[in-house]
Amino acid sequence: MIKWAPYPFVRISLAFIAGIQLALKFERAGHAALWVFLAALGIFLSLYFLAKKRRSAFLFSISGIAALLCFASAGWLLNEIRTEKNQPGHLFHQTGEITHYTGFIDDFLLEKPTVFQSTLRLQQVKINGKWQPVSGKVQVSFRKEKSLQRPKYGDVLLIKGSPKAVNPPLNPGQFDYRQYLATRNIHHQQYLYAGQFEVVGQQVSNPVMALSIQLRRNLDLVFKQFVPSHREYGIASALVLGVKDELENDIKATYSNTGTMHVLAVSGLHVGLVFSILSLGLKRLRNTASHRLFSAAIVLTVVWGYAFITALSPSVLRAAVMFTFVVGAQVLQKRSNMYNTLATAAFALLCYDPFFLFDVGFQLSFVAVLAIVYLAPRIYKLFDFENKAADTFWEMTSVSLAAQIGTFPLSLYYFHQFPVYFLISNLIAVPLSTIVLYNGLALLAFFWIPGVNVVLGKLMQGLLWLMNESMMWLEKWPLALLNRIPFSGMEAILIYSFILLLLVFMARRKLKYLALACSVLLLFSGSQLSNTFSGNTKPKLIIFAVPKQSVWSFSGENATVFADLVFLQNKQAIAFTLEPVFLAARTRNVHYQSWHSNNADKIPQIKTEEMRVFSWRSLKILSLEKPLKNDLQMPLQVDYLVVRNNAWISAEKLQRNFRFQKLVFDSSNETWYVKWLSRQLKSAAIPHHDVSSQGAFVIQTEK
Repeated sequence: MIKWAPYPFVRISLAFIAGIQLALKFERAGHAALWVFLAALGIFLSLYFLAKKRRSAFLFSISGIAALLCFASAGWLLNEIRTEKNQPGHLFHQTGEITHYTGFIDDFLLEKPTVFQSTLRLQQVKINGKWQPVSGKVQVSFRKEKSLQRPKYGDVLLIKGSPKAVNPPLNPGQFDYRQYLATRNIHHQQYLYAGQFEVVGQQVSNPVMALSIQLRRNLDLVFKQFVPSHREYGIASALVLGVKDELENDIKATYSNTGTMHVLAVSGLHVGLVFSILSLGLKRLRNTASHRLFSAAIVLTVVWGYAFITALSPSVLRAAVMFTFVVGAQVLQKRSNMYNTLATAAFALLCYDPFFLFDVGFQLSFVAVLAIVYLAPRIYKLFDFENKAADTFWEMTSVSLAAQIGTFPLSLYYFHQFPVYFLISNLIAVPLSTIVLYNGLALLAFFWIPGVNVVLGKLMQGLLWLMNESMMWLEKWPLALLNRIPFSGMEAILIYSFILLLLVFMARRKLKYLALACSVLLLFSGSQLSNTFSGNTKPKLIIFAVPKQSVWSFSGENATVFADLVFLQNKQAIAFTLEPVFLAARTRNVHYQSWHSNNADKIPQIKTEEMRVFSWRSLKILSLEKPLKNDLQMPLQVDYLVVRNNAWISAEKLQRNFRFQKLVFDSSNETWYVKWLSRQLKSAAIPHHDVSSQGAFVIQTEK
C-alpha cells in the first residue's frame, strides 16, 4: 500500500490537475464550478470539525477526500476564470463588422524569414463607426518590408481591418495550431502590411518584461558579432538565450531526429545545468544556517538572472520556480522528498497559469525530473566503477537512460518517432551543450574585453561546429530514426502503467504486481494489433494546403509525393504536413518527386506544355499548369481538374475543353485569382474546391 502521508502536495496537485482536466469537459460552466467548490468546502469543514470532535479516524479520512474534492473543484473554477473568452467583453463575443482596432504588443517579437510575429493585447474595436472597449489577444504577423519599422514590446497600434478567427487544421492529421493558441488565450490572428497600422503610443504592461526583452536583444547582437557562422550563431542564440529566429530548418530536423532537440530550446535542462554547477561549487557553504542562506541567495540570484536574460520564457520560469522550491527546502533543512517539492512547484505554476498543464514542455520536463529522481540512482547502482572517469561516464548515462524511460511514452504520443541512438547522441550533445552554455555566458559577461571576446567567440563556434557535425553524422547511421509509430493517448497511459507496476514489483518483490504489469502489457499489445488491422490504408490522393506551394500525395502502403523543390528541401515542413498522413495510412516507403522531373515510373502521366494528366488507380486527374493557348480538338474527359500556378483560363474555356466532376484550386494560386475565377465557376454552376480556404482535397479509392 502506498503511504500518502509524506506526500501532501502530491495528492493536492493530482486533485488540482483532475479539476483542470474536468474544465475541458464542461466549458463555460463557471457557475457550476463555483457551486461545486462551495459545496465541497462546506462538506470538508463539516466533516473535519465533526471528526475532530469525535476523534474519529474514519471521519478524518472522509474529510481528507472532501478536501481533495475542494482542490479538484478549485482547479476547475480557476481554469474557467483564466479562460479569457468566458469574459462578456471578449472579442469572441463581439457582433458587427470591425473596421479598426487598437491594442499594445504584450510579448517578445519572434522573427521569421518573411514576418515579425507577436501578441497584441486588445484595448478597443470600432464597430459601425463607434469605438468600444474589448478584451482578448490577437496574434499579429507584420510583413517584412523596407518601410517597416521593427515593432517593439509596448507599442500601441491602431490597425485597420478585422482580426480573423484562427483556422482549424487544413490538412489531415495536422497539428492543431488553433487549439495550441487557445491554451494561450489567443483565438484571433491577422497578417499586417506596413501601411495597415501605425504606432500611436506606448503602454508597457510589465516593465520587468520590457527590460528583459531589450536585454536579450542586445545580448543576441553579441553572438551575432562574435560567432560569425550563421548556422552556429543560430544555435548559440537558441541554446543560451532562447532566441530561435535564426535556427535553420535542416539543423532543427537533425536535432529532432537524433533525440537532442531539447539542447536547442532554453528549458529546465539549461537552468538545471546552471543550478547543478553552482550548487556543487557552493556545497561547502551549507554547514551553518547563515552559510546556507548565503549559498541559496547566490544560486537563486544566478538562476533568476539567467531566466531574466532569456526574456522570462515560460519554460525557464517553470524551471526557476521548481529550483526555488528545492533551494528553499535546503535552506530550511527540511527532509521533504523531491516528489513533494516537485508537486509543490507544479501546484504553484498551475495556480499561476492552469494552461501550463497542456504544454508539452511542461509535461516532459516534470516527467523527466521525476524519472531522474527515482530511476537514475537505481540504474547507477547496477554497476560499480573504480575508475573515476568511467564512474562519471556511467552516472551521466544513468541520468540519460532514466530521462528517456520517463519521457518516451509521451514523446511517442506527440511525435510518433523514436531516435534509436538517443543515448549516444545525448552523451555527445549534453556535455558539449553544457560547455557551450557556460562559454556563452562567459562571452556575454566579457564581450567588452578586446581579445577575450574573440577567443571566446571562436571557441564557441568550434564547439558548436563539432556538435552539429556529430549530430548530422549520427543522423546518417542505419535506422537512426524509427518514425510513423502509431501511438495513442490510451496506449501512453498503458505503457506508463506497465512501467509503474514493474517498478513496484522490483521494489516489493510480489508476483501480483508482475502479473498486473504483464496484463497491462497484453492490453497494450492488443491495442497495437487492433490498430494495425483496422487502420485506414485505402489509397488516397491528397492535395495539401501549403502556402504558395503545390504538394500532392498519392498514398497508400507506398506513397509518391509531387512538390516544389523548396518544399522538398524543408524537412520540418515535410514532417509537419505529410507525416501525419503517412502515419494514419501505415505508409512504408515514400518517393519524393519534383514537379520539374520527367520521371513517370511511379505515377503514369502524360505531359504537355500547358498541362499533365495523371492515371492513378481508376482515376484521371488533370493538372492545368499554364494558360491554354488553343482550344482542344475535342473535350478531354477527366475525373478531376486541378488548377496550379494561376493558370489563366475562363469558366467558358474550361467548359469548352474539359469534362470533369470538380475543379480544385491548389495552394500555389494567388487569392485574388481564385476569387476571380470562383465567381465565374459559381455563375456557371461548376463545382469547385479551394484548398487554401477549405482545406486539403482528399480523394479516396478502393484498394
